[in-house]
Amino acid sequence: MISLPLIVPDPRVSIVFPHAISKAFFYDNSYRRTDSLSINTGYWIKFGAAETITVAGIKQHLGICSLVTGWNLVGGNSFVTPVSEVMGSPSSMITSHYWTYIPSVGYYLADTIVPGKSYWVKSQGVGNVAMAQWELIGLQSEEEVTSIVTHPYDPNIIYCGSASDFSSGHNGGVFKTTNGGVTWDTLVIGGSYSDLAIDPLHPDTVYAVSGTILMTPDGGKTWQVRADSIYLDGETRASYLAIDPSNSNTLYASTGGANGGWLYKSTDAGITWIGVPRNDLALNADISSLAIDPQHSSTIYAGAYLGVQKTTDGGNSWRDSGLDTSGTLIYSILIDPNQTQRIVAGEGLYGFFISNDGGSNWASFNEGTTGSFNGLKLTINPVTDQIYGVSSSGVYVRHGTNDSWIRIGMPGIQSIGYCGFKLDADNKTLYLGLAGIYRLRLP
Repeated sequence: MISLPLIVPDPRVSIVFPHAISKAFFYDNSYRRTDSLSINTGYWIKFGAAETITVAGIKQHLGICSLVTGWNLVGGNSFVTPVSEVMGSPSSMITSHYWTYIPSVGYYLADTIVPGKSYWVKSQGVGNVAMAQWELIGLQSEEEVTSIVTHPYDPNIIYCGSASDFSSGHNGGVFKTTNGGVTWDTLVIGGSYSDLAIDPLHPDTVYAVSGTILMTPDGGKTWQVRADSIYLDGETRASYLAIDPSNSNTLYASTGGANGGWLYKSTDAGITWIGVPRNDLALNADISSLAIDPQHSSTIYAGAYLGVQKTTDGGNSWRDSGLDTSGTLIYSILIDPNQTQRIVAGEGLYGFFISNDGGSNWASFNEGTTGSFNGLKLTINPVTDQIYGVSSSGVYVRHGTNDSWIRIGMPGIQSIGYCGFKLDADNKTLYLGLAGIYRLRLP
């Protein structure tokens, strides 16, 4: 039994395995013949004699295999993956061990999935299994990475913010890499950084939110406090910041704490701020997420204890969007850049919710998950329409609204609401902040 270990330019059997004396046979409730191979699919191929074969291609860091009810013949990824880290979606779908075959031994139980081999596995329903190779690329010694932002043009430039640990005396900070995580520079020491934002038009300008608001105009060499007119005290802290994508001088910042919070607006890049009118809006509670419509920047969504609030006039007036979470936080709000009426919100107890009409109506968006499920972070690939989400049970992906969530790694995330999560500008790499920063290269 064999599989493709890499993504190859020409997957025909005669090219990849020129000495094969048969076609390739895959299994889909019965054996079927094919002349072309796909990675993550298992095959039977006959050879006249034993040989060593070199395959040239590109490594795949994320592989997803579709399963049907019954036995399935799946292929490995480009990396050795312990069976314990192969994730089924739904999680209870797999009902057998993984079995592989060597002619001299016969079938035997596998504890790892090896590139180039294939495996039998039984499923009790239709679903998927995923093999993901997350790479730790730095800041793992003491840093709990709580915020990440990537440069809009240069994928090698990444900024991270981390949290302080008051019990150990460790101070959080802001860090930067200019070589994709090979080395990191320390820009700021002190504080717990709940949010970072980069100016999309002037990317040397970066904002860091850590109780107050810091701004650097020169890529982190110098920093200024930009929180004048924002009410802050020992119980009220700045928490999140959003930049108007069409006019980066316009900023929105939220505060929160034991005595509630407020939403503020600046039209001069944070030099001065004004509090937005409250009207009937419950923005005196903690504001835990902000999102600006990329096509209509006067439309803004704010997540708080009482659900998602919406303004269509740049913050002058607000209304309840219709998602009432009854006192649990909205940790993340995602606006689809291609269909801005499609909004996804991540909520602290009941997972993800979706609206297809700009927040007027909402529905649960948890297909493919099981048990208790919370929604912490969200991002989207606007080219492929793939949505990525973080829960305390792991990282998930789904294709638009017509699919189910597939878990792609990192189970047991404990940093509720404060894990960094970002897709780079090329839509090729996903970053996750935990104890250190992790990278997943996407297909």
